[in-house]
Amino acid sequence: MAGTDTGKGYVYYYESNDVMSAYATNSATRNQATFVGIDDILPVVEEVLINDGAVITNNNTVKVNVTASDNHEVVEMYITEDETVDPRGTVVDWIEYTEESQYVLSSGIGEKTIYVWVKDNSGNVSEVSKSATIIYTQYT
Repeated sequence: MAGTDTGKGYVYYYESNDVMSAYATNSATRNQATFVGIDDILPVVEEVLINDGAVITNNNTVKVNVTASDNHEVVEMYITEDETVDPRGTVVDWIEYTEESQYVLSSGIGEKTIYVWVKDNSGNVSEVSKSATIIYTQYT
């Protein structure tokens, strides 16, 4: 729930018969609603682990654990090996936020670093991604 500046005043939210409704305030309705505010607080990626913190794997499909927080709710995340991607300014394939997901590493053996951003239910994207590194090899 967030208010927005419509140019004619803020949009207020009120609850009536368990249905959320929004309307622009005026003197007749001002006392019937409470302004909630605008959510401009960015979510935070607190931790990223690959395979529970392992340093080496022989499987290119890895488990990624992401811990994130927000003042409301984290709803989506973006995981990539491409450090040049900035999901705040480009269209990317966001996925539903879960604390545990699978990720397929790029082909080729060697060190692999993944980067994670999260998005909250207001569309705010975390400022800087957290990363985790694992060595992908053919041997165990």
